[in-house]
Amino acid sequence: MRQDSLLIELFVEELPPKALARLGAAFGEGVLASLRASSLVDEAAQLKVFATPRRLAVHISKVRDRSPDQAVSHKLMPVSVGLAPDGQPTPALLKKLASLGEDASAVARLQTRGDGKAQTLFLDAMAQGVSLAVGAQKALDAALAQLPIPKVMTYQLEDGCSVILKITLLDGTPCYETDSSYYDEIPIDHNDKESGLNEGLKMLRTGEKAKMILPNHLAHGLIGDLGKIPPLAIILVDVELVELR
Repeated sequence: MRQDSLLIELFVEELPPKALARLGAAFGEGVLASLRASSLVDEAAQLKVFATPRRLAVHISKVRDRSPDQAVSHKLMPVSVGLAPDGQPTPALLKKLASLGEDASAVARLQTRGDGKAQTLFLDAMAQGVSLAVGAQKALDAALAQLPIPKVMTYQLEDGCSVILKITLLDGTPCYETDSSYYDEIPIDHNDKESGLNEGLKMLRTGEKAKMILPNHLAHGLIGDLGKIPPLAIILVDVELVELR
């Protein structure tokens, strides 16, 4: 069974810099623990982790291309349930065997063992090892599910959202505000709103509020909006994401 080094790289949008060390360690340890549980790594395997705001990576030595086959013992059911008085298998036993990929011929291989107060049927078998491709995907899924991310961010919304907006200049001069009788309906990335607002909304979840300071290149640029926002203006946006749709 061949052993080699394994490198898994995960490219992400943006991770909090202060949490990188903790996220990198959790990612690497989660992958290694899952591979070890699947018998895909040697006990002497060495772990190295890498973490940047846009990448998590783990390098593990002495990884098997396939885990070894393992002897397993399947506990089936009490003898009184699995075998009729004449020793023939009951429908319940045959159904249980089928769920394990076996047929009636497996009845001859069953073992009877004491299990508490009842005699119980067991089926001893050899479980085939798993490939590295299957085990690595399982390890990746498990590690991601347990990442200690301070706040789960989403970067793609649905068709649009309903928001409450208040836009002012940095000196407090009011520019625009959502009318109290309705919400602003914004189709993300397909509207005439500030590009910075569109990017900020992608980071919010329903019910969240945010205060955004948008520099002119993410707001209305060199000429302003030809209305209440002057040229080269930095604007302050208070926003509440009411609903996704």
